[in-house]
Formats: sequence, structure tokens, C-alpha cells
Amino acid sequence: MPFDEEMEERQRAFERLESLRKSVPDLDEKKELAEYRDEKYGN
Repeated sequence: MPFDEEMEERQRAFERLESLRKSVPDLDEKKELAEYRDEKYGN
């Protein structure tokens, strides 16, 4: 396979992976920990 065709195929594969990627909302660690502790220990 010529170099140009291989690079095009790699680019298409990368674009397919990018289209499957999901964004993750920002995580508030302190809030998550407080909610977990409240749920577990009922404080």
C-alpha cells in the first residue's frame, strides 16, 4: 500500500474513533466525596 493511501486510511480510522468519543462533564471531587459519605454514613 502506498504511503499516501496508508495515511488516508489511518486518518479515516482516527476520525471514526473521534466520532465515538464522549465528553465527560467536569467532576467536582469534593462534592462527589461528600455525597458518597452522606450516602454511606448518613451524616
